[in-house]
Amino acid sequence: ENESQIFKVENIPDDSNIHVAECVNKTKVGKDLYQLTFLTGKHHKKNNNFSFIPGQWIDMFIPSRKTVGGFSITSTTCQLPYFDLAVQNTNHPPTSWLCNECKVGDVVSVQSGGSFCWDKSFEKNKILLVAGGIGINPLFSMLSEVITVLDGEEYSVLDPPKISLLYTVKSLDCALFLKEITEFASWYPNSVQVTLKLTDENVDNNKIM
Repeated sequence: ENESQIFKVENIPDDSNIHVAECVNKTKVGKDLYQLTFLTGKHHKKNNNFSFIPGQWIDMFIPSRKTVGGFSITSTTCQLPYFDLAVQNTNHPPTSWLCNECKVGDVVSVQSGGSFCWDKSFEKNKILLVAGGIGINPLFSMLSEVITVLDGEEYSVLDPPKISLLYTVKSLDCALFLKEITEFASWYPNSVQVTLKLTDENVDNNKIM
């Protein structure tokens, strides 16, 4: 029933790259911060499958909302047909809907896009990622993809990829994926370097990481 209703929404274009996605998990992870997992289904007219490249975003078409939402994907392709989002509550209608109204079982339509993404054909093995606040989202997807490469030993042992992440947030409760990022650095100390900077003047940054 939900799938038949969503395609009556006027702001959803008739495009073969549009896919159905159902919210299957929603968790509050910090002050005004939420992580959501969606399960993608087949296109309502064709049987092509949703896909993306780490670092890309999705355009989200929400029933009863005229504004199209744009959100960076935080997961990697190995998790498909599931994908993850992390959002911070704002007055932006799609973001507000995800944080305050979206519940498990709700259905939206999505399409992926964006040219800022991880490309396995990159020849350079040294990568610098710089993120501030919620801007960590696409970079976490890319960092996770590098970890997948390291886990699978898809690299030269003599010249493994090296990735540095500079991450700035106001306070620790605003830091997304801190546990995962810290684990990445501990698993691969020769390949992953993380620098976390808190902008709160009352915090001693020398004691963070």
